[in-house]
Amino acid sequence: ITWNKIANKVRAYIGANQVGDTQIDLGVWAGLLSTRTVIGSNQTFPANTFKGYMWDAAVHTRELEPEEVADFSRPLEGGNPSLMGTRLAYLPKAVEQPGFEELDGKLYLICGRDPAFHSVKVYAYDPIVNTWEEKADYPIAIQSPVLRAVNGKLYGIGGYNSQTHIWYDDVYEYDPIGNTWTPKTNMPTPREDMGSCVIGNKIYVYGGLTTNEIPTKVLEVYDPALDTWDVTKADMPDFKHLGDFGASYNGKAYAIASTNTMAGYPNLIP
Repeated sequence: ITWNKIANKVRAYIGANQVGDTQIDLGVWAGLLSTRTVIGSNQTFPANTFKGYMWDAAVHTRELEPEEVADFSRPLEGGNPSLMGTRLAYLPKAVEQPGFEELDGKLYLICGRDPAFHSVKVYAYDPIVNTWEEKADYPIAIQSPVLRAVNGKLYGIGGYNSQTHIWYDDVYEYDPIGNTWTPKTNMPTPREDMGSCVIGNKIYVYGGLTTNEIPTKVLEVYDPALDTWDVTKADMPDFKHLGDFGASYNGKAYAIASTNTMAGYPNLIP
């Protein structure tokens, strides 16, 4: 997607085709924004393209590099105060489709694809000191796993390796004190790109792509305390996958921004 400023509004393009524009005047900008990164911007896309809205303009003054993380909550130092964004410490390794989770005030990233090879690297980001620290390698090289935190530990679940064409059912527990990964009881259904959430200290895993890219509706629940899987829960009503689209609120699991085709990544429709 490229972004072009016209008459103080932003238009979004995929290739040469305009797919949306802003609803309101966004203020004074100069020049073309095709090499800028726009987050939000009261952007409205046609329903058949992105199916949703993104709110609150935030523009970085240049294109983000693959391994870069940007915090758009503060004005860019030395720049136009209307252009939001503060560059944070680079990831040590550029990857896509990693697992990502917060634990004890740090953000953990595991595995991913870079894009030709799959990674086993694990990094922890400390937002207080703005640094990344390398941790013990993940036991297998994968993309698109689940990563969830329960009772001070991290749990990596499932994933996929496109080079070996293997969908994984592996489960590993990470102890941040000992900096170790320990194998746990395998998930009954091997898969990637599934939804997940934590309810009552249990990890709910649902949907995703299983062996040979077959979508699944299966819901399975992992209990870290007992190291067991519950396969008696009701399946999802529809096939959903691509991206960890799960969330929990008030004791319920939700599937948000998923898709049921291989045509593209999630839309914004629950």
